Amino acid sequence: MMSPKKTTERAHVFGAPISSGHATAGIDTRPYVPPAPKIATAADDIEATAATARAPLPVAAAPRVAPAFLDARELEQISTVEPTYPTAAMRSGQEGWVTLEFTVTETGAVSDPWVTDAEPADVFDAAAIAAVRQWRFKPRIANGRAAAVRSSVTLRFEVDR
Repeated sequence: MMSPKKTTERAHVFGAPISSGHATAGIDTRPYVPPAPKIATAADDIEATAATARAPLPVAAAPRVAPAFLDARELEQISTVEPTYPTAAMRSGQEGWVTLEFTVTETGAVSDPWVTDAEPADVFDAAAIAAVRQWRFKPRIANGRAAAVRSSVTLRFEVDR
């Protein structure tokens, strides 16, 4: 297993200049480490066998291949929309971060973003999703054709003091 690539890049920060005293949100450049795969148990095998026995025969369908996963730094971003700092969080000086996973489609648009982790939970999630949905990337080319890819990004929400 390869260790995550470490970077010393400076994070891109969204929002007002740091000297303005306004809240900012930015991209976390820490390497993404996917969760460990689930280890199958004997109980899983028994359940899978029982489910197979009662399942109808499958109908022939086109095989669906999951998009490859790329670090957001490996994608060429065309446009970025700044997340809106939630008013209640800004008033209370609340800070946090949201990690999102999303698909970059063959056209470079973002689809199906979802929150994989956040601190604090449910405070900055909606703002992060709304912003990332509007981002655009240069389509990834694989075998001479545009291909969808999965990626993730962490947006930080910080109040300048």
